Amino acid sequence: MYRKGVSPLIAVVLLIAFTMAIGGFLSSWLQELVHSQTDTATENSDAGCIYATFNAEDATYNASGNNKLIFDIASTGTRDISIKQITITAMNMSRQVYTSPANFTGTITAGDEIGIVLNIDTAIIPNISRIRIIPYDCPQNADEIKRDEITIYN
Repeated sequence: MYRKGVSPLIAVVLLIAFTMAIGGFLSSWLQELVHSQTDTATENSDAGCIYATFNAEDATYNASGNNKLIFDIASTGTRDISIKQITITAMNMSRQVYTSPANFTGTITAGDEIGIVLNIDTAIIPNISRIRIIPYDCPQNADEIKRDEITIYN
């Protein structure tokens, strides 16, 4: 009786070679996938933003003549911050946007506190829903002052 087939030794060698080839392809594909995902995550987040934190607080508005909204921005992190924009939103969704407050230019040094003074239209003050402060480098670290946190003097 003659049996034709692949000897067990050749079969084992072929299976090992096939497994190694598939492993090599998967390895290179996974390396590229991990590398591209890491690059995407790095582009979308700045690790330094963890240290660029601030609080906006002590908002007051004096309606008796000067129409100024005053609040403080305190840098609570270890990284200096620059303010990109201050947006005041009213309940009727009208907005006043301040891209560079008149009394502030430059950066807030880590650990410092500055006062911001804005001239506000008296019609907007009763309808303010929030004041949003957005930094340049880390816009995801924006802070808000809500309506109930604003003290209004008449």
